[in-house]
Amino acid sequence: NNVTGIIPIELGNLTKLVTLDIGYNQITGTIPASLGNLSKLENLWLNDLQLTGEIPVELGDLSNLIYLGFSTNQLTGSIPSELGSLSNLIYLSLFSNQLTGSIPVELGNLINLKELYLYTNQLSGDIPLELGALANIERLSLYDNQLTGSIPVELGNLSNLQFLQLGQNQLSGSIPAEIGYCANLRTLNLSNNQLSGTIPVEIGNLTDLNIFNVSNNNLEGDLPNEIGNLINISQLYLYKNNFTNCPDLSSLANLVVFRIFDNYLTFGDLENININFYNPNYQYAPQAQLPEPLQTPSGGNIIFSFATDGTGNTYQWFKDGVEIAGE
Repeated sequence: NNVTGIIPIELGNLTKLVTLDIGYNQITGTIPASLGNLSKLENLWLNDLQLTGEIPVELGDLSNLIYLGFSTNQLTGSIPSELGSLSNLIYLSLFSNQLTGSIPVELGNLINLKELYLYTNQLSGDIPLELGALANIERLSLYDNQLTGSIPVELGNLSNLQFLQLGQNQLSGSIPAEIGYCANLRTLNLSNNQLSGTIPVEIGNLTDLNIFNVSNNNLEGDLPNEIGNLINISQLYLYKNNFTNCPDLSSLANLVVFRIFDNYLTFGDLENININFYNPNYQYAPQAQLPEPLQTPSGGNIIFSFATDGTGNTYQWFKDGVEIAGE
């Protein structure tokens, strides 16, 4: 639509209003604090506008609110802790703004919440362990922020969770084994963080998982055999880590996209995966590079070797893109 101007503060006088939806317009200015007077309001949609300023704390008085959507604006400041008082809230969407500060622990009080979207902001600090109390949550998207610390083990309590997206943050530590208790997960995205350690075997419990993305972390070791239990997986992203072995994945009949490049796998490891790498959507190369040789005086000899395995492979040494002799 092409409605312009600002949101008039007089809207706060419409005390019997149930739904306010003015999204997808050219409206500017701030969110009036007077909207906190709309005691009957159940649906508040201010998505895709050009709103600036902070979210009014007065909105925490909207005790009947079920749906709150402020996504794709230019809102700044922190998320008011008062939003944790909206006990009837089912849907909270604040993504694609410029919100800062930490995620309020009070959001863990929203026991009826099913969808929480805070992605693409500038939120920092830890993920509150209190979010593990959101027993009805189905979609939790916190990616593309500046969150730090570890992934709370309490998220393993979220038995109804279907989508968990924590990618593009600065999370560290290991992947909690408790994530494997979220039996209804369909999407698990932990990519582009600083996670370390190994992938827990409990991930194999997530048999409904369609998308698993742990790319661009510092994960290491052998991938667990239990990944072969993910029979519904269609997209598996393991690239840019330090994995040294991968199990037989021939049981993953629904696998459409597979990325495992930039790890420490040999040709033998790749053969043991037992899938058809001729599929253009399966990418395994390059793997880890040879280390740079030490400097030596001109005319001196350099000897270095690289272990090979697998069957039916032919190897060729190159120097500056030109074939050279070597065995």
